[in-house]
Amino acid sequence: MGNFLKKHKKINYLQKTVRRLKNKQFVEDVLAMDKSPSYVKICNQEKADGRLIYVAKTMGCDGFFAELRFVLHELYFAKKFGFIPVITMSKNSSYAEINPINGTENPFEYYFKPVSEIDYRKAETEYAYVRHNWIQRKQIEIDTGMIENNYKITDAYMSTMANIVRENLRYNDPTKTYLDNSVATIKDKKMLGVHVRGADFKRGYQNHPFMVTVDEYLEITKEQFYKGEFDGIFLATDDLSAIQKFSKEFGEKLFYFDDVVRTDGDETVMKSESSRENHHYKLGLEVIRDMNTLSLCDGLIAGMSNVSIFARILKLSRNQEYSYLNVIDKGIKQ
Repeated sequence: MGNFLKKHKKINYLQKTVRRLKNKQFVEDVLAMDKSPSYVKICNQEKADGRLIYVAKTMGCDGFFAELRFVLHELYFAKKFGFIPVITMSKNSSYAEINPINGTENPFEYYFKPVSEIDYRKAETEYAYVRHNWIQRKQIEIDTGMIENNYKITDAYMSTMANIVRENLRYNDPTKTYLDNSVATIKDKKMLGVHVRGADFKRGYQNHPFMVTVDEYLEITKEQFYKGEFDGIFLATDDLSAIQKFSKEFGEKLFYFDDVVRTDGDETVMKSESSRENHHYKLGLEVIRDMNTLSLCDGLIAGMSNVSIFARILKLSRNQEYSYLNVIDKGIKQ
């Protein structure tokens, strides 16, 4: 019987759980494995040297800053429990290329410096490590009162994330040069940043914010800009109609990057295809540029999107605040 159970792990699992149904602690422990961020499994214990590595991973199915927020949540988890962090982004990500970029096959390191001295390629083969579990990214939300929705941001969450970014997130040299050159023409101007999230947001995803229309953004921007407190407007958007309507209204006072992929439909830009070299890498680089530029503006008008949330976090990480901030909240679609 023992050999049979060794060969049939699922049957063995079932008989063990049935036999222990009256064991309250056993039941709670099994449930905690799936629901508790603080439950961890240590792998490669034979390679333990006093350090435990934690690899923060993305699933590869979300937008750039949704994924980056999640890996930074996991970075928080690692730091909280004293693990040495390593950040990777999935090769299934919309921003991954089949060839190395900037000397690496890790899409996170296409854009950023590593967060520790541990090589991501060796983290789970040459060290004792804590196995990644998606639920671990919820620890920061528990600790900062984010109990309602990932888009309902608390002040404690913003402050905690700003500290994580300040201490750990560094652009690599190619990214920093690209970003510095991109903002050269507006760096001495007082800019009102506007982030218009369109494209696939028009589909009205469940558990996502209700979409703010281009016309709603435009009216709020007109009201604020014509008070005369800003030199110009920086528009970050994936929506062609936003470019057209804002250009008609503000003319030469409007600044936006014209070398990016946009859509007039409801298809997500991150899934777009193009013949341009390293298209997927450039999609990530361009959304970083939008976010970074928004963080350098003096004012911000935005909905509840990951790009604008991260821009606010980045600005706070530099101990700065917007002189004007309008986050348009139309609620979350249930």
